[in-house]
Amino acid sequence: MASPAFGPLYNDPEDNLAEPSQAQLILNSLNAHLHGIFRDRIRQALELDPLYAKVKEINNKLHYSISDGLLLAQNTNGYQNLYIPMGPLNEGVSLKDFILQSVHEGLGHFSANKCYSYAACFFWWPQMRQDFGLYYRSCDKCQINNEPTTLPFSKAHSLPTPGETNLSLAIDFTGPFNKSNRYTTIMVIIDQFTSYTHLVPLKDSATSENVYDELKKAVFDIHGLPLSIVLDEDSRFTSEFWSQIMKSLNIQSGWPPNTTIQLTARLSAGFAP
Repeated sequence: MASPAFGPLYNDPEDNLAEPSQAQLILNSLNAHLHGIFRDRIRQALELDPLYAKVKEINNKLHYSISDGLLLAQNTNGYQNLYIPMGPLNEGVSLKDFILQSVHEGLGHFSANKCYSYAACFFWWPQMRQDFGLYYRSCDKCQINNEPTTLPFSKAHSLPTPGETNLSLAIDFTGPFNKSNRYTTIMVIIDQFTSYTHLVPLKDSATSENVYDELKKAVFDIHGLPLSIVLDEDSRFTSEFWSQIMKSLNIQSGWPPNTTIQLTARLSAGFAP
């Protein structure tokens, strides 16, 4: 069920009050096509999707559910959005590209934020907001209109405030604990919007490369890349490898001044060294 929260996104008196109704008609039609004639394409793509595989395996599916072979993700308003996996719709066109184009052009070349906000009432996939931004910037018509495409200036050390799940993470280590299969440390990964926590065991010899590999398997491969990661000044996070890999992924990673991460304190009561 898609969210009915289709009120105007802005409160300017000159806003087109018919816009939400028009947008809902377009999104309803797109949603019906994806649940109808394109359902089998989505099912085929889901069979190779790591998130779908993980949700099928667990009993407590949290904010996910499976209905008629499709994966649904609960949005922040409590409504079930259709999860869009990686995979082709037609030759040369992916499912995600089809939605990006259909929403952007169907709504009349709205801004990336507006397109995303309307689409997010029906669909979800990791990095969906960023994908709408990239599509907007690739649209020749929108660039000719010369609308601003850059983020406002801010202090260099500021990290984005998360407005939805999986956009900003906080990571810390807790331990050492008594060895269990050579694991002595736990990497605590917290989603800063939902506070959902991943606990990843690490060996005492874990390097920056090992930490990244575990982070990738636990979070990136399932939920996509975040915009930012808040860290402490552990040597594995200050290494040249970590700096370069975060830069290559376009992830802001650092320890903001005057900010202390209290992940260990929040969870230490649950562990006994």
